[in-house]
Amino acid sequence: MATFTRTPVRTVRTLGDHIRSARFAHGLTLDDVARTLVIQRKHLERIENNEFGAFREEVYLKNVLRMYSTYVGFEWEEVCELYRAAKPFYASARDDDAPSTLAPKVRASHFWVTPHIIRTGVTALIATACFSYIVFLGYRMMRAPELLIVSPYNNSLSAVNTIEVVGRVDTHAQVTINGEHVVKSEEGVFRQMVGLQEGVNVITVTAAKKFGQSRSEERTVIFSQKPFDESTTRSTQVPRALFSKKDAI
Repeated sequence: MATFTRTPVRTVRTLGDHIRSARFAHGLTLDDVARTLVIQRKHLERIENNEFGAFREEVYLKNVLRMYSTYVGFEWEEVCELYRAAKPFYASARDDDAPSTLAPKVRASHFWVTPHIIRTGVTALIATACFSYIVFLGYRMMRAPELLIVSPYNNSLSAVNTIEVVGRVDTHAQVTINGEHVVKSEEGVFRQMVGLQEGVNVITVTAAKKFGQSRSEERTVIFSQKPFDESTTRSTQVPRALFSKKDAI
């Protein structure tokens, strides 16, 4: 009868086996490690079972491997050497798996607008609108006001010693005629009688905003008690058609 000599079976311990043994030596369970390191239990099980191909990204795999191995007492450099040595085997084993288990799961959020993106977009739009409105208000406050003098015409002739100055200005502007304040209507229309002296009179109308620039217009009026030639006299009557009834002061 033939006799056989028993040969002990030698097994090579994997990286996951070393980490599992170290965990047992410390009397820790997977739940203990998962709770302490704030890592999902399934990721720890993959490390111990050498299922490195189950991780979608190698960067995340190395992060979990580093936290777990150093927690149970290993030096990270030693673990890196073991991982690099066994990496070709893990890669070939992963290539042999079914494609359905290897293909990374595509998150639906990659193709759909998330609430975070919506909130960020709405916030950006509101901030842009507020900034634009502030710039617009600043421009309106700082720019020179609009000023239109309807009467008198420049180089007008007058046979009386008074003349009516009529015009329109921005509603937020103040009006002065020859340095004297003039009251205007809510629509910005102003009317003011101005006294004339014999000869050439210069009437200066100024519109100014409180925090902005000012604009001035001048009209020259010639006053003489002597009668003018009718063909050269310009009418100083205000063209009423330019104003509505509500503009009257």
